[in-house]
Amino acid sequence: QQQQQQQQRQQQDFFYQTLFKRHASPAGFVDAPTSVRLFSTSGLDRAVLGNIWNLVTQSPTGPLMVLYWPHFRAALRLIAAVQSGFTLSPQLATQLEMMHLPAAKLQGFTLQPTTARAPGPALAPGLGPAPVPAPV
Repeated sequence: QQQQQQQQRQQQDFFYQTLFKRHASPAGFVDAPTSVRLFSTSGLDRAVLGNIWNLVTQSPTGPLMVLYWPHFRAALRLIAAVQSGFTLSPQLATQLEMMHLPAAKLQGFTLQPTTARAPGPALAPGLGPAPVPAPV
């Protein structure tokens, strides 16, 4: 079962990384308007999404205005936790790595089971995000 959970976590991370790469700027971050558009497909209340943003963008120098990979991943894991019935709190944010959660559900984006040839997410037709930026 632990191996299955590890495999599921790897699939989720691949899904989240694919989403990040498709939405990130060439500078390697996802801006607030793009995050709002993507995270709004979760069906969560906008106030809850705002609280998630506030939790993941805290830093010693003040709140971040963009999401880098670790913050983006944390936001998606918090979305998954709230979708799974957990109450959003700072304590929940600190416990995410220890929790076994399903992938965040985002309308138009699905986590496909890993196969030997083609792991990763698929996008629903007509809901394609920005193309993946070319490497710099």
